[in-house]
Amino acid sequence: MLLRRDDDLRRHAELRLRQTWHTGGFLGSVEVVELIVGQTIALANLAVAYATWRQSRTTRAR
Repeated sequence: MLLRRDDDLRRHAELRLRQTWHTGGFLGSVEVVELIVGQTIALANLAVAYATWRQSRTTRAR
């Protein structure tokens, strides 16, 4: 179903087509920085989760 044919959507929104920018398959500098920052945050979250898991396993129950 095309969005342009949806009557409910057309009552509440204006749909326009716009031209997209094609970079020839290469990422721009903003995308590269965003990718690096996002992956660094994900890796940090993994490290914190692992450290928390290891800390909870240090004491053994009798």
